[in-house]
Amino acid sequence: MLILVDIGSAGGVEPRWKQITPKTSYIGFEPDARSNLDAERLGKDFASYVVIPSAVWSKDGELHINLCRKPQVSSHFSPNIDFLGKFPRPERFDVLDTTIVSASRLDTLNIEKCDFIKLDIQGGELAALQGGDGLLAKVLGLEIEVEFLNVYRNQPLFGDVCAYLFRHGFEFIDFTNLCRWDRRVRTGLGQC
Repeated sequence: MLILVDIGSAGGVEPRWKQITPKTSYIGFEPDARSNLDAERLGKDFASYVVIPSAVWSKDGELHINLCRKPQVSSHFSPNIDFLGKFPRPERFDVLDTTIVSASRLDTLNIEKCDFIKLDIQGGELAALQGGDGLLAKVLGLEIEVEFLNVYRNQPLFGDVCAYLFRHGFEFIDFTNLCRWDRRVRTGLGQC
């Protein structure tokens, strides 16, 4: 049985994981309740499926979250409106409210076994990794969404995450997807 830990589980896993879901135990973490509305449908093909309504971070305790108009772009970090305003639909990053959520380190979550970790927490990926040195030592691979430019203010970028993982024995293998933003319309071309 493969164990997948999905940190930032809004929207479920990428389609490339679907072919092995019947042999996968899924443990998701998503603190924004607006993103947990479809868990029953998303989990139906997994051997086991649970989403924990909590954040994963570098320390245990409370974490401030900016709730954006589009739930999937909510983040601990504030949206970089100066940068986002150069592209279509910046209003999806409008902060509608803020909240405090419970956060835990990966190493205090009592996850006995983990094969893969997927991280997509809008700039918080490095913080989540920093709270999981013990679990990282047991992991075969990681799939991480990172930015090359500051979509959020003061967020760690690709180089920061890559250097941290290299120091922990991981090698960068490949990009599974490069998201490019055009300045006028969404075409799949533009700034990476």
